[in-house]
Amino acid sequence: MAYVKGSIAGLIFGVIGSMMGCLLFVAIAGTYAGGSTSVWDTPFYLSLVVPFTLSFVILGNYTARHRKISSKKLWVISLIIAFTVTLYTGTIGAIFGEYIIHGDLQTTNVQGIIEWGFVFSFLSLPVTIPVSRLVIQFFILVLEEYKVLD
Repeated sequence: MAYVKGSIAGLIFGVIGSMMGCLLFVAIAGTYAGGSTSVWDTPFYLSLVVPFTLSFVILGNYTARHRKISSKKLWVISLIIAFTVTLYTGTIGAIFGEYIIHGDLQTTNVQGIIEWGFVFSFLSLPVTIPVSRLVIQFFILVLEEYKVLD
C-alpha cells in the first residue's frame, strides 16, 4: 500500500514541481533577456509536466518499495531522470509547443528539433544531473516528512 501512496505523492510533486520549475525558468530567462511580458509559458509547462510527473510517479513508487537508496543509485537515477526530462522537453515538447503556437507543423524543422534535442540533452547533463539530484533529494525528504514511506 505504501507504493500507491508513493505514486500519488509523486504525481502531486510532479505537477507542482513542474509548475514551479516552469515559473522559475521563465522568470530567470525573462530577466536575462531584458524583461518578461508574461510570467506563464503554457507550451513550456505542457512540455515539462509530462516527463516530470511520470518520473516522480515512478520514483515515488520505487522509493516506497526500497527504503534505503545508496548514493550511487541516486546519482544513476538522477542521470536517467535528467536525461529523459531534458530529451522529452527538447524534442517532443518543443514540437508540441510549436504546434500550439503556430497551429501546424508545415514550417517547423521537426528533424532538426529531434537531432538538436538529443545534442542538447547530452550537453546539458553536467548541469541537469546535479539539479536533478537536489530535486530528488528534496522529494525523498518530503516523503519522509509526511510519512508517506511508513
